[in-house]
Amino acid sequence: MLASPISRRRYLVGAAASACKGLAAGLSALAPYSALADPNVPVVALDRVKVKNLLDARGVQELPTSYEAELEVEVWSTSRALSQRDRRSIGSRSTSLFETTDERVRSALDEMM
Repeated sequence: MLASPISRRRYLVGAAASACKGLAAGLSALAPYSALADPNVPVVALDRVKVKNLLDARGVQELPTSYEAELEVEVWSTSRALSQRDRRSIGSRSTSLFETTDERVRSALDEMM
């Protein structure tokens, strides 16, 4: 079993549109290559430094859950993995998806493999 590169998740409001330029992750990464709809809250992967800079920006607030979030950020433990910009390698960016029990997501992952 692969260890997840995700050290934690953060749910944000007020993040600039530029924050969405991180690598698409989770369902945001899977949706363009499957019949799944984009998630209501976009998911991006950023390294710790970029997340800290984002949280220090004026107007950005962290929420305890995704309920009212505008952006979900997967905080990755290493920036090296994020520098590999193969947009089709869903598995390398979305190891958390493999843990889901949602049959639609499992089916889409199976199709990608």
